[in-house]
Amino acid sequence: MDIDDRTLINRCLAGDKKAFEGLVKRYSPRVFRIVHRFFSDRLLLEDIAQEVFIKAYTSLSTYRQEGRFEHWLTKIAVNTCYHYLRTQKASRITYESDYTLQEGVLLEDIFLLPFRANMEEPAKRLILRNLIEEIMLTLSAKEKMILILSEVEGMSVKEIGALMEMSAVNVKIVKFRARKRAIKALNNLSKKDVSGKRVSHEKSMHIY
Repeated sequence: MDIDDRTLINRCLAGDKKAFEGLVKRYSPRVFRIVHRFFSDRLLLEDIAQEVFIKAYTSLSTYRQEGRFEHWLTKIAVNTCYHYLRTQKASRITYESDYTLQEGVLLEDIFLLPFRANMEEPAKRLILRNLIEEIMLTLSAKEKMILILSEVEGMSVKEIGALMEMSAVNVKIVKFRARKRAIKALNNLSKKDVSGKRVSHEKSMHIY
C-alpha cells in the first residue's frame, strides 16, 4: 500500500531519512522529465536531478503542506535548470545538451515548417540542425525556459509564472519576445539560402 506524500514528509521531518527515499522514487520520473527538457547529456542530467532532490531534502522544513508537494518539487527543478542555463550562457560553455531533441521538435514545429519539404536528405538535415542551434543561441535563459515550458511541457502562463515567480503578464511578454527573437534569427539565417528561397515566418508568431 502506497504511503501518501504528507506521511512521508512528516516522517522525514521527524528524522526518518528513508522516508525521503519514497519521495525520490515517486517523483524521479517527473524530475528527470523536466530536466531532460533542457539537458540531454546523461551525466549532466543526473547531476542536476540529484541536485534537485538534495535541495528538496535540505529545505523540506520550508514546504507548506497545504500545497501539493509535486508542485513545490517542480518549482525547485525548474529553478535549478534555470540556474544551469544562466551559468551556461554566462560562461559560454557548450554542452552536447545545448541542442536537445525537445528543442528541435519545438523549433521545427513553430518556426521551421516551410523548410521541412526540402530537408529530407541527410546533408540538408544537418543544415537544419545547425540552423536550430544558432536560433537557440539567440535566446536568453529565461526566454528559452519559458518557451520550452509553454510549448513542450504545455504549461499555462499562470503555471509558468507560479514556478518562476513572475506575473502572468511578464511571462506573456517574455514568451512573445522569445518567439519574435527566434523568428528574426530565422529570417536572418534564411538569407543564407538554406531552402533555395526566402521564407517569411511572421505567421508562426503568437503571443499565447
